[in-house]
Amino acid sequence: MTAVGLLNRHAQRPAACALFSNSNRHEQDEAWLGDALRSGDPLLTPTPRLVNSTNATEFVLAAVAAGAVHGRVLTDNKAELHALATALTLGGIHSSVVVDCGGGANSSNPLCHAELEGQLPTKHDCRGQWADAKVATSWAIDHIMNASSNDDTMVYSDPATLAAGYEVDLIVSRRLFAIWPEAPGDTKNALSSDGICINGSASHELFVRATQSTHWRGAKLLSVMGYNTGALWWSEVTSMCTPKHDVLSLVADYVTSFSFHEQLSAFGTMNHAALPAVQPPLYNSSKTYVAIVRSDGDNMQIVTGPNREKMKTRLELCRWATDHNRSIACPPLSWTLSNRLIEYAPDVLRWYYAAAATTGHDSFLTGPSGFGYNFPSAISPPSKQANFAHATAAAAAELGWEAYVHWDRIGPTTPGPAGPADQPNASSDTATLEAYIQRLNQTAIKGVFMRFPESMDLPDQIGSVMVIKA
Repeated sequence: MTAVGLLNRHAQRPAACALFSNSNRHEQDEAWLGDALRSGDPLLTPTPRLVNSTNATEFVLAAVAAGAVHGRVLTDNKAELHALATALTLGGIHSSVVVDCGGGANSSNPLCHAELEGQLPTKHDCRGQWADAKVATSWAIDHIMNASSNDDTMVYSDPATLAAGYEVDLIVSRRLFAIWPEAPGDTKNALSSDGICINGSASHELFVRATQSTHWRGAKLLSVMGYNTGALWWSEVTSMCTPKHDVLSLVADYVTSFSFHEQLSAFGTMNHAALPAVQPPLYNSSKTYVAIVRSDGDNMQIVTGPNREKMKTRLELCRWATDHNRSIACPPLSWTLSNRLIEYAPDVLRWYYAAAATTGHDSFLTGPSGFGYNFPSAISPPSKQANFAHATAAAAAELGWEAYVHWDRIGPTTPGPAGPADQPNASSDTATLEAYIQRLNQTAIKGVFMRFPESMDLPDQIGSVMVIKA
């Protein structure tokens, strides 16, 4: 699937789309592709090539002929899966497909064969190069990080997920720096991501070296794409695993063909449905009001997967609703969505807008905690916290979304030693939370859905921002 990303990068248009063999993912990929082809997007002429496991070799050779692929990077995923993230970084840097050649010259994969060397030269053979994930990650930071993109986005994903083909086309297309520094000895499970969140572990040291590097432009907070999962309660909040809590989790570990989607016409350059006008009820203090919010839309694989099916069900229910049952069958519903879809999948965003316009009762708000998933009050220094608040407000203004879901941390915490402990080096209080929300005063953000218990002692209004205590 790396060849798909390289061809899309070379063509600077949506020239190819990968279709996964996994039945659920395959159906979703086909559905989004069909929607895109029917949209009238001028960039889809000529029709993009469809790539799957049956025509992958033929496609790679065609991409070589087109000048998109310059060589190959060889891996042994069975014996050395820990090297895959580094191999993918090399693939993007060298415009090379990443090929699993664990069987050497006798591999059944024709792209591994020595006779292709003239047509598909080996740019890097990763087999036997690094003993474990720590060695591979350290080498990558020292030797190739500066050759990767510095555009404030990196990838941190379980290599088993990468080996299945998720994210890989986007990694090579954007020349993203990808790492997986987890190694035995840091955690009970070598494929758990607790290590980067445990102060004193080798994984944590490597993760800090990567995320705090001067390599990044710093125009916005660093987005860590993928998903950080583990047994420690704060593990998925990647910012809590860095000393300044100044990175964002961009949950996207199971996305497919994003190198195709991001090349489609930009959100604002094609017509899209207008969001339904908000019609607030006349407030009655004797009544209790409930907001129905569907969560997890900040997770881009959920937006492109199960939430698509949920929205289709919603469309059916609203279509059959009558004046007598509409409040039950099609009540006002708000969905959290990733504002980053405007960058990575503008066609997906247009689809959700069209669905909302069809029901007339749907709206959108940004998921935790605005521009990306983190605990905003913990961000330091203040200039970076202000940068994040500005990015959240700017996205809200561009998309017309007036609220977001705010997750944070309140109460005293202790620095995390080399082992499970409380959340490392972060504490907050009501005053700190209030000061952060004040940064959104008089912006496009009109409401904050604040998670309990963080919201318990906050006022109902902070400047121009309403605090909805969830």
